[in-house]
Amino acid sequence: MRFLWGFLAAILIVVIVVIIFGIDSIRGGAIEEPPAYQSAVINQVKLWFIPEAREVLPPPEKTREALLEGGEHFNHHCAVCHDLSGDADSLLAESFHPQVTDLTDDVVQAYSDEQLKWITDNGIRYTGMPGWAKLIDDDVQWKIVYYMRVLGDPDQKGNYEEMLKERGLWKIGLPVGEHEHEEEPGRQPSEQQPSEQQPAAPSQQEPVPERDHSHEQETDDHEH
Repeated sequence: MRFLWGFLAAILIVVIVVIIFGIDSIRGGAIEEPPAYQSAVINQVKLWFIPEAREVLPPPEKTREALLEGGEHFNHHCAVCHDLSGDADSLLAESFHPQVTDLTDDVVQAYSDEQLKWITDNGIRYTGMPGWAKLIDDDVQWKIVYYMRVLGDPDQKGNYEEMLKERGLWKIGLPVGEHEHEEEPGRQPSEQQPSEQQPAAPSQQEPVPERDHSHEQETDDHEH
């Protein structure tokens, strides 16, 4: 009986601590930096409980071109928050709390590839991290994960930065014309893309030649 009461008391204490922790986190807002213990607890909980992606198809081969494609998509989709270098060193990133994750940090690099893929797929609720499963196909998500590993390796990071710069891809959010996705499954392609040139509809009817009334006038004169 004492064991049971002790067990119930322990559960009650844990629940109270979690409630206090949650209320304190919410009331803190997103501007002020949270206490170090909160960040440490959250990071450890994520590492413990984030599942690994379960894939039906095998991931793509990790080639240089795959990494460069991953870098291109990362710069287009992810760099606005995580920055081009992945270290989330911007005023925008610092305005989130929990802050936007520094992908070069050992905490992130400790995740397995499958865990990073799951995060990319599903996002993390209440952190501002979106899930990309409905926006980016599976193959590309894996390539972004591969590129995250590059960001955590200073030697590779510099090399791939130079290659992306040479291709004109070292910029946040590439223009629409330079970055296109395949049609989503089940979506019917549009009959004509807006960018295609279409014959311009005439703004007004062609002018009708004026009728020559001089002959009619002469006829009237003869009649009279």
